[in-house]
Amino acid sequence: MEKNLIDIIAKSGIVGAGGAGFPTHVKMNAKAEYVIINGAECEPLLRVDQQLMAVETKKILDALKLCMEAVGADKGVIALKGHYEAAINSFNQLLGEYEGISLHLLPNFYPAGDEQITVYEVTGRIVPEGGIPLQCGVIVSNVETMLNIYNAYFEDKPVTDSYVTFAGEVKNHITLKLPLVFLLLCFFLNVLNVFFITEYINIPVIIPKVSILTSNILALLFEMKY
Repeated sequence: MEKNLIDIIAKSGIVGAGGAGFPTHVKMNAKAEYVIINGAECEPLLRVDQQLMAVETKKILDALKLCMEAVGADKGVIALKGHYEAAINSFNQLLGEYEGISLHLLPNFYPAGDEQITVYEVTGRIVPEGGIPLQCGVIVSNVETMLNIYNAYFEDKPVTDSYVTFAGEVKNHITLKLPLVFLLLCFFLNVLNVFFITEYINIPVIIPKVSILTSNILALLFEMKY
């Protein structure tokens, strides 16, 4: 029996991995001319999408092709910044095997990863004010979302983990693949520790503070590189 991509996406718990968390089975249950993978990753410290595009290139392309077939799109586009050289080189080695899929190199500006701006940059179409890309024949999805679609469809794997970049004022800048239950634990520990009186000034101030337990757990994981 032929697999139903929309059902598989829904049962696997796949939602947008770019931050909004919109249910992917709803987004893909439509018709569109374009499916765009938003690989701009405009936040300057993040590296997850760049690394996934460079390492899991074929899986991402296979998932994009699946989604194009599901929504009836004849154009698939990976939109990424022109200086993501490792990802670009990986895609260029395989693109000849995927009819209708191409790269669109974005300039290095913020907010290049904004969904509406990406649609305009790639297609020249303007998303209506307060509207969504589907209104101009476009579906936009995240890099990690595409990888989750591949894992669900070809490997029967539901979403049980996510990739996280640790950067900024830390000793090691790394990307970790962490179980969702761990990320939820970190969130709830932080919620429990959200009201602390600062030790550095005399006036009591309510400030957010990461729990010591959470910090210690993360420190133990810092040598685990993707």
